[in-house]
Amino acid sequence: MKTAPIAIPVAALMFALSSGAWSQPAQPRSVGRGWPVPVSAAQFVSGGLEGAGQQASWDGPPKGIKPLAVDLFTTRDFYEDEKLWSDPRYFRCNSPSTLQAMWGADDPRTRKMIGTSPPRSASWGHCETDYPRSAIVSPYPFKTAQEHYQALLAETKARGGPTVYSRQRQRTSKATRICPKHQEH
Repeated sequence: MKTAPIAIPVAALMFALSSGAWSQPAQPRSVGRGWPVPVSAAQFVSGGLEGAGQQASWDGPPKGIKPLAVDLFTTRDFYEDEKLWSDPRYFRCNSPSTLQAMWGADDPRTRKMIGTSPPRSASWGHCETDYPRSAIVSPYPFKTAQEHYQALLAETKARGGPTVYSRQRQRTSKATRICPKHQEH
């Protein structure tokens, strides 16, 4: 029962710290910073299945997938195949991380990703797994990076910026506040 007198002030302090009175005022919405990216319900695509040795198929394409006449593993000239690069079958539906692992980025003793007659015997990834376009493209309405930059610059100027730093007016950081020897003199 001796802890009861302490519990009330602790509870009051916790309530005060969690209340909205201590929070910072909401910042105005930026024209091109901090917008939420749509949450994707897509499956894991970065080579997790293949990386764990769960290739979709070793001997030919997975069931229901028609292979291209030429792919990354059978081509004579990769650059001549540019029109095929956007078709996942060109890469045998493998993720970029799986492709680099096939070509030796990983220890070949730990994972087998390419068969006995490389490169033709490369395994197939999971063609049914992909990111939706909405999870990849920018949420901002700008058509170009230049347009985005101009909007951010205009917003910064409207708020009195941009701040110009010089030897006389240096940017302060935690490092310079904690340890003054990091400042330029």
